[in-house]
Amino acid sequence: MTNQENHEPTYMLDTNVFSGLAQGAIGLDCLPNKGKYVCLFVQAQEINATTSQVLKEKILATFEQISAHREPSETSLWGVTPWGEGGYGAAGDIYSAILRELEDTKRSRGNSNDALIAEVCLTRNYTLISSDQRLCDVVKAQGGSVLYLDCR
Repeated sequence: MTNQENHEPTYMLDTNVFSGLAQGAIGLDCLPNKGKYVCLFVQAQEINATTSQVLKEKILATFEQISAHREPSETSLWGVTPWGEGGYGAAGDIYSAILRELEDTKRSRGNSNDALIAEVCLTRNYTLISSDQRLCDVVKAQGGSVLYLDCR
């Protein structure tokens, strides 16, 4: 039986939430305590790109503390998605629509990663937890569930 069949919620944390936790802007008590947490290769890549070794170690410790399970993305992007970490042959229609909406509001090199995260949340009925209001708005507009946390 899957988490969805058990009615146990599943949450996808945006990387900015991991950073907010590690920097003390929010506490673990701000996160739902029932359900499971998942992530994609996206969050792992963004965490590994953190230039401050101290901050990176804090983020990784937080990542392990919540026991986030790594799942594949729905869409694979050539040169971005590691082998075996994404769906191959998927049309990526949801991804493309999300990316267009994000690009319409603000061009950012992080938009493709945000679109991958949002696509998984929408297709698997996961709740996105993010401090990116723009991303939350796009996911909500597509019918998804979000929890906005102010990590500033």
